[in-house]
Amino acid sequence: MDNNQKAVKTRVRKLYNSACLTLVIQFLVSTAISTVITMIYMLVRVATALVQGGDAAVETVVDFAIEEALSPRFLIIVTAISFLIANIVAYFSGNAIIKKHYSAEIFGKIQMKPSDCILSLVAILGLQSFSAVVQSIIMSVTGVSGMDEVTAQALTISGDTVQNVVLVVYTVVIAAISEELLCRGVVMKAFCVKSPAFALVASSVVFGLMHGNFNQMFNGFLLGLVIGYTALKSKSIILPIILHMFANGHAMVWGALEYKFGENIENIENIYLAAMILIGVAAIVALIKRNGKIDEKDGFKVISTIDGIADESKKGLTWATLFKSAMFWLFALTYIIYAIMSINVTQ
Repeated sequence: MDNNQKAVKTRVRKLYNSACLTLVIQFLVSTAISTVITMIYMLVRVATALVQGGDAAVETVVDFAIEEALSPRFLIIVTAISFLIANIVAYFSGNAIIKKHYSAEIFGKIQMKPSDCILSLVAILGLQSFSAVVQSIIMSVTGVSGMDEVTAQALTISGDTVQNVVLVVYTVVIAAISEELLCRGVVMKAFCVKSPAFALVASSVVFGLMHGNFNQMFNGFLLGLVIGYTALKSKSIILPIILHMFANGHAMVWGALEYKFGENIENIENIYLAAMILIGVAAIVALIKRNGKIDEKDGFKVISTIDGIADESKKGLTWATLFKSAMFWLFALTYIIYAIMSINVTQ
């Protein structure tokens, strides 16, 4: 390996580190904000109860405050606030960090035909349906859910209007937009310095991991492949944002139907899932046939890249280099441990 290749490899490793650092920042900021909000809320509730007096013991008041802080409504509100702030901080700080090594235009005009955009939507429905079936089978066989009960309740449509409104705004708007800006607008963009194909797979792995629970990791990885494919083919972050909003909105609609009709909709849901899996597979095949596999001409318009990088100096810049990134492992292990802690035995 000559000096130029060594220099390029060092710069690329720093770029991968910087991209993964963005996600570490997101986790730390969101955790800090949610912790602070929760502690302040509990202190205010306890102080208010004590000032107002009454016969309740301090321990009882504290227990009540803790119970409220662990309620699904409070959790989704705190999550929405902390997630929004953390993702904004992470996106702008991440862009500033990776810009030293690589920069590309993510808000370009969508370079895909409307019919292919529709195929992408159908593909999303198919993958979501497949993931739901796989998750259901795993839960029925093992009796284990990858999401703790409180989190599951917070992310499910219920009879609480406030919780439902916050949940829809959080999943369909906040999460969809901010996650795309982070995963495709920062992470995948950075990984494209090697190749669009590597960026697609690596960013999908990252997208799955960052969901932080085993219920959504597999689904996140699959959706990441389709959403990432459309980002690279359309050369814009706009279509991925639309697809992500559509995917989360689709999940919310089914959540509302399940809440309203319960087991009465089970047969219809099973037929729908089976049909959408078949239609979704056909959509994916058609999408790839019409647009081709990912190659070097795909991806966002490059503004600046690492000096001296060329085909011959890109060798070994895939997983080997990423796995040497300390920030990648810090990010990955953090979310894997978090997912393990969230496992819930249902039977």
